[in-house]
Amino acid sequence: MRGSGEPGRLIPDLSAATVSAVGHLTRLDADSSVLDILRIVDPAAVERDDQLTLRATWPGQTMPAILATLE
Repeated sequence: MRGSGEPGRLIPDLSAATVSAVGHLTRLDADSSVLDILRIVDPAAVERDDQLTLRATWPGQTMPAILATLE
C-alpha cells in the first residue's frame, strides 16, 4: 500500500461522519472531509488534484490501484 499524503500530515477526525453507500463507494462525510472507500476497484481510475489517495497492488495487479480517496 502507498498513500499520496506527506509523512506527519494529520488525517481529519471521521468519528462523527455520516456513512452512506453511493454506487460502488462507501462514503464517510464529515462536513470538511469526505473519505470514499471503493468497493469495486477500477485499476484505471485516477484521482483529482484535490484528493489524497490510498493505492495498493496484489497478485495479478502490478500497477497500484486506488482503494480510497480523501478530500
